[in-house]
Amino acid sequence: MKINFAQPLTTIEGTPLMRTTQSCPTCGRAAESEPLTLRSVCTNALLTQTQDEANLPGEEKVRRYNLALQISNEDVVDISPKDVGLVQELVARLYTPLVVGQVWGMLDS
Repeated sequence: MKINFAQPLTTIEGTPLMRTTQSCPTCGRAAESEPLTLRSVCTNALLTQTQDEANLPGEEKVRRYNLALQISNEDVVDISPKDVGLVQELVARLYTPLVVGQVWGMLDS
């Protein structure tokens, strides 16, 4: 299935969710930000290893890395249903319902 990973995520009211790209060195507040996208959420979920995954086999780590690379290099990616399921599971472990609901909807469409 082909999925557009450049899609932005929004608040419940529909305004874009933003992510900090650079912080002020003095106060730590966001100095620059950009819209949070399906791409950034999915690649972050694929590349994050949780405590319960301490013994994750190397083959699985490489699978996740390669999928994250593919998603980060293209706007529209042809992704298998098995990989969609993996991404959905990983996103659900790391993110809030606001993000998970949108990501799952975008991945299911």
